[in-house]
Amino acid sequence: MAYGDEMGQLNLREVPVTMRVLQENEEETIKAFWDREIEKCEFVAKRRVEMRSDFETRQKAEDIRKAKEEQMRDTMESARAERE
Repeated sequence: MAYGDEMGQLNLREVPVTMRVLQENEEETIKAFWDREIEKCEFVAKRRVEMRSDFETRQKAEDIRKAKEEQMRDTMESARAERE
């Protein structure tokens, strides 16, 4: 195997036999590995969408709660001002 670096230096390395010859079930093992990685990526993408939706729902509920509290506070202040 030959490769170069940023300085333009060429390096030659011998690839060991174990790296040149397929091992028993190596193709199936590698394919299964990549299939699992793809499943993980799809799961993470799906989960991010779900978590974003959950966050937005919680945020809306919190905004509604705060608006109601503010409205209640304003109503109480108005009633207090009318009594005085």
